[in-house]
Amino acid sequence: MHLTYCSNLHPIEEFEDLLDVAEHFWPLLAKKIKNRKEESGFDLGIWLSQKALSTAPQHDPKFEVLLSHLKKFNGQVLTANAFPMGNFHSESVKESVYLPDWHSEERLAYSKLVAESLSRLPCQSSQQSMSTSPGSFKAFPRVDVNLIAQNLRSMAEYLAQLEKETGRLIVLAIEPEPGCTFETTAEFIAFYNDQLLAHQPGLETRIRRHIGICFDCCHQSIQFEDPKKSLRSLRSAGIPIGKVQLSSALEIDRPHENPQGLRELSAFSEDRYLHQVIAQSESGETQYFGDLPEFLKVAANRRDVSARIHFHVPIFLEEIASLKTTQRDLKETLQEVISFRDCEHLEIETYSWTVMPERRGQVTSPENLLKDVTREYEWVQQQLGQRS
Repeated sequence: MHLTYCSNLHPIEEFEDLLDVAEHFWPLLAKKIKNRKEESGFDLGIWLSQKALSTAPQHDPKFEVLLSHLKKFNGQVLTANAFPMGNFHSESVKESVYLPDWHSEERLAYSKLVAESLSRLPCQSSQQSMSTSPGSFKAFPRVDVNLIAQNLRSMAEYLAQLEKETGRLIVLAIEPEPGCTFETTAEFIAFYNDQLLAHQPGLETRIRRHIGICFDCCHQSIQFEDPKKSLRSLRSAGIPIGKVQLSSALEIDRPHENPQGLRELSAFSEDRYLHQVIAQSESGETQYFGDLPEFLKVAANRRDVSARIHFHVPIFLEEIASLKTTQRDLKETLQEVISFRDCEHLEIETYSWTVMPERRGQVTSPENLLKDVTREYEWVQQQLGQRS
């Protein structure tokens, strides 16, 4: 298995921003990470925005500069985050992160460009992966799963042709998320079988080879899923696990009896990212809230056993003050993946350092960010060592 982190935590919009990270941050991080074999290189999870790709076509000299930077520390590009197409660090992202969605030719064209770029970058894994948005957002006026499936099949055909031309196997890993077309693992499996594969006998082999899931631990924990059961249901359905994103969500127990916890939780409400909430009653029924402020308005008057919040908190934290995290689900996911060895790509995805309550409005220095990411690597390596 290969371990990396997702570089969407860097405010990369222009290709020059990516070159700066490649020249200065990645080599330092590579030196910091212990217990890795130097000859195998340093695995990377890259984020290529639409704007960055449009300003540096692959035959542009700037792309050659990127390759030169990677060569200096033996950087191996394992995976790409092709979910946000740009502006991921703007003042307000919210629902715009899902646009353009998989109804559009623009999303398809961008995804092809990311895949083509991946195929030119060094990688020592047996495959590369790229995570993408889960269709669309349910609150948008249009959700046409047949059109979404059609565009994804077009992507599978493109990836099959790219593999034929370059020898690179690339898996498009669709990432379920609360509030989106595919929220739960069960919803994704149903879409895969009933829409994506339906009446496509000639394409099934290509689809199963090139279209899979990005299992984001934070997202599936928010759904109150049992990670082991979810991963086993994906195996039973024959759906590739393109990559597992290692992440944790916030959790508050019995919020109506926890005024201190609600006060602490309110500090996590912020303007950049969407923080969906799913609350669970004593009967096990769940209710979805589109953003944290919506839940906070009514939390004290509900009788929920627990509520989980889409906020990617540092994965080495089991609790934050009186709030909990879903770290235990992350540990179970790692244990399951290690046991079955059917996913090569593990990607740490904590991108919210700058909107954590204690850091909001501050400039996070590269030195501090380096410490943060290194600490997450060390925590994962400890878990892998205990379970391998």
